[in-house]
Amino acid sequence: DGIEVSTNAKVKDCFINAMDDSFKMYFSGATVNNCVVWQGINGAVFQYGWYNKNASGNTVSDIDVIHADWIWGKGHPKSDTKSNNNAVFGYMPGSDSEGRISNETYRRIRVEPPVLRVFGFRVPKGQAISGILFGDISIAGHLRDSWATLSAMSDRRP
Repeated sequence: DGIEVSTNAKVKDCFINAMDDSFKMYFSGATVNNCVVWQGINGAVFQYGWYNKNASGNTVSDIDVIHADWIWGKGHPKSDTKSNNNAVFGYMPGSDSEGRISNETYRRIRVEPPVLRVFGFRVPKGQAISGILFGDISIAGHLRDSWATLSAMSDRRP
């Protein structure tokens, strides 16, 4: 795994070479900027986790993803269980508790390699997501799968 970005953390000027999730965005008030990512074979560059949570006010900017080793995708034997996690932005279900992710900002994110998908979100019951701003996001490489996962597993609360 990469960095579990804790509450009010400041992560800057770094190079991340992670086998799994590069930045775990599980908490609030953090700033991540001016980093370079070499993404391994599993996980998301920005992972919101495997359980419902409260997170808000994180700001991410000036990130360059220069390589991704994702191997799972359509046609791979593990595609149903693993590949939804392989994305630039990911969130997987894991509980039915209440949570709200809000007021997050992502700016100037540049992705050079081919990627499986940009968003791999499966939003479980009880988790609300609102107010996430994406600005100046560029994906230079092609999408390796012709599909993306952005779904609600059940009703989301407002």
